[in-house]
Amino acid sequence: MAQDELTAEELERQKQRRRAAMATPVAEDGDVAFGGMAGIGVLAAVLAALFAFFGFADTAGLESGTASDSADTTVAVETDDGVTDGVDLASMLGTLQQAGFEGLELVADGGVVTARGEVPDQAARAEVLRLIGEQPNVTEVIDRLVVEEVEVPSAAAVVTVSDDEIVLSGTVPSDAAAGELRSFAAANYAPDQLTDQLEVVDGADPATVSLVGSVTNSELGANLQAGLGSLGAFGEATDELVIDADASEEINAVFELEPILFQSGTAIILPDSQATIDEASEILKRFPEANIEIGGHTDSLGPEEANRLLSEARAQAVLQALRDAGVTNQLQAVGYGESELKFPDDKGDTQDKIDARQANRRIEFRTLN
Repeated sequence: MAQDELTAEELERQKQRRRAAMATPVAEDGDVAFGGMAGIGVLAAVLAALFAFFGFADTAGLESGTASDSADTTVAVETDDGVTDGVDLASMLGTLQQAGFEGLELVADGGVVTARGEVPDQAARAEVLRLIGEQPNVTEVIDRLVVEEVEVPSAAAVVTVSDDEIVLSGTVPSDAAAGELRSFAAANYAPDQLTDQLEVVDGADPATVSLVGSVTNSELGANLQAGLGSLGAFGEATDELVIDADASEEINAVFELEPILFQSGTAIILPDSQATIDEASEILKRFPEANIEIGGHTDSLGPEEANRLLSEARAQAVLQALRDAGVTNQLQAVGYGESELKFPDDKGDTQDKIDARQANRRIEFRTLN
């Protein structure tokens, strides 16, 4: 027998070795592989078990496309004949467009119609679903519509003030609100002191208004703050006004125009000066925490000590008049006599000297705190 010829017995042994190899795992680089048809069967069984474990065994129910995270809202529609086929999407879209609804997407599956797209509000959403449900052969409407988020503009006005100017700026929700602010400005400032930069934004949210700036006149500041609180067209009013005023400075400004007059050589206040006393008392009531010194002054005529005593008596008379007018501030009267002359007034009868002596005879206020 030739060397390359095999006996029947040897051929049978080779077949048995091949069968064993096909049914036995073969290690390759540390992994386990399966040879032959038996290996394929084992691998298929392993894959089937993995798919079942991770929930991939049944994919028949998966839908194509992108699904909404929220549950579908459905509207059941009954038909007389139960027909679910033959939905005319083109006609349906035309009906929606005629009603003003553009950009919607409709998908039909038999008599079930899914609606997608954006609508401006809930009322529009309900109308779209109603129109679809009324179409022939529609048995159910699946709502995948999204309501648009419409940003409503807000209105914010700013009133910036100083002693001699008012600026209206920002936005207001209506012409009525703008008119109210302009009236507010006119009540406190002259027309040539107003700068109007207001913009009307119709349909804006209830407006806010802010009062900012600084004034040195307490009466003006009080009027501005009171007027701000009475603006009815604004949902919120913010008062950031700074009143940088001094009670004594305001009162002295009044005295410059309307000095307190006394009977000659006495501390008796003349009746004509009662209006000045009343005005001074109103100013002090706006500064209840102010500690005020009332200083009396005379001219240089007469004995120095007599002038000091007279000036002190006159200051005390003014203090008492303010108390009678309801002033509760801490007050003190001081007599300076001729020690703080505003103008030289030595002897002489010229008009300049007469005017100087009259100016030196005065009451002055000073804020101590």
